[in-house]
Amino acid sequence: MKSQSEGSTDKPIAYLVDTVINGKEFVYLSTFAPKDDWSVVTPLYTSTDIESAEKKANPGLLEMIRRKSWRIWWHLWTGDHSLYATRRRIEHDARRFGGIVLWDDSQ
Repeated sequence: MKSQSEGSTDKPIAYLVDTVINGKEFVYLSTFAPKDDWSVVTPLYTSTDIESAEKKANPGLLEMIRRKSWRIWWHLWTGDHSLYATRRRIEHDARRFGGIVLWDDSQ
């Protein structure tokens, strides 16, 4: 395995992809970075990065319950299936009335 400093100049060996397809969130490992604008792609270099990504992509039972309960709450509160669906709805409404939406995700 390459170290973080060695791998930072080379091509990553894997990518963690977090995306929404038809209102459902998917997290998976990929050997290539998808070009989807709605995907959050994290390049992975070391074995510890890949192990933590595998844990995120294949969560345990408690994590799955937590995620599903959060999605149910979000759907009841907003009427949308995910944060991405809410963003798309807001962007669509803004464009329909000639507005522009800019998101600041730097938290």
